[in-house]
Amino acid sequence: MADYEHGTVSNVKTASSNASLIAHVVYGLLAFSAISAASVIGVLFSFVGFIGAILAHVFRGDTAGTWLESHYTWAIKTFWWSVLWGVIGWVVFFTFIGIPVAVAIWGITFLWVAYRLIVGWIALFREKAV
Repeated sequence: MADYEHGTVSNVKTASSNASLIAHVVYGLLAFSAISAASVIGVLFSFVGFIGAILAHVFRGDTAGTWLESHYTWAIKTFWWSVLWGVIGWVVFFTFIGIPVAVAIWGITFLWVAYRLIVGWIALFREKAV
């Protein structure tokens, strides 16, 4: 894996514009999934986040050693951690702890995902590593 320092990659290998476009698509799919998850239609569109994660997994290898590799890794980690916390929220929802704690877990997870998507997408537009 490349060494990332202060938003730049020490390795000068360049990334293709196609890989950059796909990274934008990944961020867009994850953002759409996060926004829909916070609404009533969340259950219907939660699969969109899986599509974004699959794209990120597939194309991360093509960007090894470039600044884009960090974006794919960032998106993958964001997705899987949000899935974990979403599942924990559902487990809490159906236990004695109850609905308020589950709603708090989901709310904090949504804010965390929104933060990561905003930070990542801004860095992508600036063509910098995350």
